[in-house]
Amino acid sequence: MYSIKIYSPDFSTPLTTLWHNYDFYGFSYVTEINKAGSCKFSINVRNDKAIAPNFLMYNKIIVEKSGVGVFIGYIETLNASVNVIEVSCLGILSMFNKRIFNASFNTGAGDTVQSAFFALLTRANLDVDTGITVGTTDVSKAINKVDFNRSTVAAGWQKLANLAKAEFEITPAKVLNFLTKLGTDKSATIILQYKINQINNSNLRDFNVEVQGSDTANRIHGIGNNNKTETKNDLASQAIFGLLAETANFAQTDSNTDLATEVQSSLDNKKLEFYSPSIVVDEQKIDTDTLFLGDTVKIVLNNGFISVDQNERILQKTVTVSDNLREEIKLKLMPETGNLLPSNFTTDINSLNKRISLLESNL
Repeated sequence: MYSIKIYSPDFSTPLTTLWHNYDFYGFSYVTEINKAGSCKFSINVRNDKAIAPNFLMYNKIIVEKSGVGVFIGYIETLNASVNVIEVSCLGILSMFNKRIFNASFNTGAGDTVQSAFFALLTRANLDVDTGITVGTTDVSKAINKVDFNRSTVAAGWQKLANLAKAEFEITPAKVLNFLTKLGTDKSATIILQYKINQINNSNLRDFNVEVQGSDTANRIHGIGNNNKTETKNDLASQAIFGLLAETANFAQTDSNTDLATEVQSSLDNKKLEFYSPSIVVDEQKIDTDTLFLGDTVKIVLNNGFISVDQNERILQKTVTVSDNLREEIKLKLMPETGNLLPSNFTTDINSLNKRISLLESNL
């Protein structure tokens, strides 16, 4: 059974616990690698727990399934009608978009990505404790000067993750981890498949394969701090698609070496079309509680037109729970050797933020 524990904004005071179908319904949540995710649920206005202190904006929540944490976030929106309160929450990573370094804070030669990554959390906690603590890392990479002045903590984490081609998470245990890759390789034991000529052996209810090229670029002109520039090309991609160029801003990067690394990382992400299968798992045939973000699984898809047989990583997990407790599990996947590519919306926002940072740094 699912429960939602609600806390004060600083996690210091437990306020109440809601139970699925007793207190709340219309429940779903989304988790995603290097993204905040979201959660929503509804509660009847006549429920004894439907009182204002429990549903203040930025009250923290931890969602558990049978006592095991599956989501951590905070209340971001309420929509109250005659009988129902609809509650929308964002993942806890979004909270760090509201922590900004107003004083000079930067790295220097000899620093490492991993030490800088956790230093951002330590600095945020010195301002006002977030309730999040330093976790584990297996990342090891030297870094040059990066200026985080007027940057959000979330943007800083994303920048450092891009430099190291690493991934991060804040667990429901309120721990921040920074890892080369989240999840484990389960491809030898978990095979998710749909074959049109072997329906009885299928363990998927549905699938969709999207191939999109709107973010594809094979020449990137990067602009760093103090008008530093770096251009990277991928000739193999250009031979396939023709020249697809874009300019990207890396306003906080103050090292030619790090700028070259970031531009190359961006090019690696964008040089090919983005291939993204989405599948709906048959929960009666697969133990969906064993599927975690970053896990590598084997995917076999064949509907007579699409044919896929390869290892994929779980990029996003969406869980929707009906009032009769049936779960629908939708997974968004990425090739095992692929790179993370943000959604168009996230790409546009990050690009805008970088342009603003560049403008501000020159004022």
